[in-house]
Amino acid sequence: MNLKFSILVFFLLPLFLTTSCKKEKEIASSLSKEIATPRTTPLEFAATAGILHNEGLEQLRLTFDLSESYANNYIKTDSIFCNLSAFFQSEEGLDSATSYQSFMRDSFVFMLNNDNLTIEKISSYWQSWRNNEIVTGNLTTTELNFIDSMFVFFSQDFSGLTRQQISTLAYNKSENLLSAFNQIDWTTGNGTLACGALHVMKSTSSYWGSHSPGTFIGSNINPYDEPTGQIFAWIIHADCIGYICGWAGALIDDYHSAGGVQPSGQDRRIQQGFNWAAGSSAIAAGGW
Repeated sequence: MNLKFSILVFFLLPLFLTTSCKKEKEIASSLSKEIATPRTTPLEFAATAGILHNEGLEQLRLTFDLSESYANNYIKTDSIFCNLSAFFQSEEGLDSATSYQSFMRDSFVFMLNNDNLTIEKISSYWQSWRNNEIVTGNLTTTELNFIDSMFVFFSQDFSGLTRQQISTLAYNKSENLLSAFNQIDWTTGNGTLACGALHVMKSTSSYWGSHSPGTFIGSNINPYDEPTGQIFAWIIHADCIGYICGWAGALIDDYHSAGGVQPSGQDRRIQQGFNWAAGSSAIAAGGW
């Protein structure tokens, strides 16, 4: 199976299993969150992706038991995304039908079934996205350069560094890249992939600077142990890759639909992005 066909299959897997969203627990009243506004333009909406990622991640931490036994990854992933979509509809007024669609669940399950959320495979996994003709054909070189800069940052050796040191490095890197990003006059329909990914990088760095991965329900990591520098950097990287994959997956889905890629699809791509980011973050931190 060649690379192009593999990537196509990744996003066009048929609906093998019909599942329904289980009733989710009500989020604890102690959740402290920022309001992700405004959303006047797609670029402004993308700039809230980091806040929304943190809200979704905290929602999963408080309400979702990653250690619960499920028959397969379809059912477990379906439960995660239903949890997030119901939460975002209730708390942020986002349409759950747009926030969660089966193609997103199926592609996420494909990744998990093929063990693609590992340290060893995450680099090659990103490269398959970077070389996808549908993605590169619908993005400017300028936008792709920002994504490449993120990848270069996470490719360095973080061994020996503490969680706080890595969080600070990632946060500062995101601030520098966002400063350069904001100097560009982005035309309508451009910039939301890089903008959302950079804001996720900034927010998730802040989140993990104050939360040990071991605080997750059902986590395989002892909450009193710190993951090694490389593993912790990988958790932050997984969040950023999650946004990129969710956004690009929606783009590919649009490309193959009757209407094709349209500016009106931006909000859906952004929603798929921060949903994937929150799900990837929880799964990486929980050792699933």
